[in-house]
Amino acid sequence: MLSCLVLSAAVSIAEGAAAVESVIVHEWGVVRYDGGTVLATSSPGWSQYGSVCVDAPVIMFHGAPFTGDVTVCSTGRITSIYPEPDVTGGPMLGLDGAGLGSMARWEGLSVSPSSADDLPVDRNRASSLEFQWAMEGWRLPGSSTVLRARDSFSDSFLYYEVDLSGQGFPVPLESLRPEGTPREELAGEMLLFVRDEHGTVVLSHAGTDGVLAADEAIPVPTDGRMSGDAIETVSRWAGDRLTDEEIRSMWMTWEPYILYGDWQGDTLAVFPIPDPLVERISTIIVSPSGDAPVTISRFFLGLMPGWLSGPGD
Repeated sequence: MLSCLVLSAAVSIAEGAAAVESVIVHEWGVVRYDGGTVLATSSPGWSQYGSVCVDAPVIMFHGAPFTGDVTVCSTGRITSIYPEPDVTGGPMLGLDGAGLGSMARWEGLSVSPSSADDLPVDRNRASSLEFQWAMEGWRLPGSSTVLRARDSFSDSFLYYEVDLSGQGFPVPLESLRPEGTPREELAGEMLLFVRDEHGTVVLSHAGTDGVLAADEAIPVPTDGRMSGDAIETVSRWAGDRLTDEEIRSMWMTWEPYILYGDWQGDTLAVFPIPDPLVERISTIIVSPSGDAPVTISRFFLGLMPGWLSGPGD
């Protein structure tokens, strides 16, 4: 009987623990390389300290409501922080308190499920940011509302950028990998967008390392609609890290750049940043005031202009 009671108590505890809802954090962003100047030590003529910017990392919340702090740390320079952080630090920002890089912390946040359609937003706060035009598409139904009492901030995401130009960041492609790079730090697959002599961008299916597949290039829509083939591929890369709405929002943010952007050369490679490299971009620390567990899922794309398809090109 005693053993049964002990077992019953253990089952009750386990069920209670399983019933605790997690704080779920989703983040997406893009690592944008400056063609010809990125870290690629196995490719002669490439600079180790070229321009590498992590654009539009967007942090969204799901799951359990919580109050607490959210901190972002990076070995690079964190910029364009939305909303204004409560604390910043690190030599990269000219302040003390964040090791060798930079950090930003939002304090006293209240995060709870709500409808983004009814969200009161002070759009003037983001008016100076490069991606202010895209933020309306980031206010997605199903994501939690983020409130900060001290300044009445209210929105459905947090946002920042990272400049890694002084640090360098590896290109996770086979032909550009330094010798000894682990396989798990390579993308293994890419989409290659090609601009023809008339300026029209087409999407060519690419296998590993940018080698074009034998099938014909697929025209990318030029009327602002998503390419179904491209979004299907990106969704497969992202897996269950993001919701379908978040994947679509990410793609819509970057489709104009892919179709009409001033990227260098005639080709633009798009590939998933492997998980081990994502952790080199930045670290997210979510500190709820209670005991709710925190689950963080992150997905980043790499955009590299000027890539020539095929080994040895």
